Amino acid sequence: MQEIIRLTTFLLFFLPVLNHNLLSQDYSPLVGNEELKKEYIANIEEIEKNIIKQYTGDYKSEFKEYYQDRAENMVYLAENENFIFDELIFGYLNRLKNKIDKANPSVDLSSVQIVISRNSWPNAFSVGDGTIAFHVAIFPFFDNEDQFVYIMCHEIAHYLLNHSDNKLKNSLDLENSKAYKKEVKKIKKSTFNQYTQAKELLTNNLYSQRSHSRENEIEADTYGLELYLNTSYNPNESMGALEKLGEMNHP
Repeated sequence: MQEIIRLTTFLLFFLPVLNHNLLSQDYSPLVGNEELKKEYIANIEEIEKNIIKQYTGDYKSEFKEYYQDRAENMVYLAENENFIFDELIFGYLNRLKNKIDKANPSVDLSSVQIVISRNSWPNAFSVGDGTIAFHVAIFPFFDNEDQFVYIMCHEIAHYLLNHSDNKLKNSLDLENSKAYKKEVKKIKKSTFNQYTQAKELLTNNLYSQRSHSRENEIEADTYGLELYLNTSYNPNESMGALEKLGEMNHP
């Protein structure tokens, strides 16, 4: 009976009539399953270990530190009950992921782990290590499972397209470019307006990063839609899901 109540509690978040006031503080009624938590942590540590071992690109030391910090952060979040480790919820999320996996045999989703965060801000994101996190407050925005699965495909696309690593590499490329170093050197030699010049350089850097971020979102939209359309879910609900994202960003 308790398992049915837990699953029903979770599924209620899909109902549009749910009172948003219930989400005014972090959601925490479910008691975590320690075995699921341990399994998630072990998977994260193993995945990051393999990523570090197999990495052969530029900025090896920077990426190694990044991967280690990322793993430590995810372990910290898991150990401090930021994620809901409930057996029925995990089973439901894995069934959805397996549907996407089965419909897209050309992609490898073996490292993908879907988790629910207790965070009260409606959001979803791909960490880069295979973790796809949905804040619990996002669910009242969905009218149906189809929309949820489309957003899941979108976040999986970010992971498959390696956007997390690409973002770091783009930033490191910029900071190590001759033009950037020349500007930094010029600012250091300046007698006046160092703050203004430094601010302008950082602003341009930020603009470049935002430009890459927009490109990543377009790529994830396109690839995520491809993954979604291969499933048996309603293709029209992909537009509904995008509308829901707009509602989240502009309440």
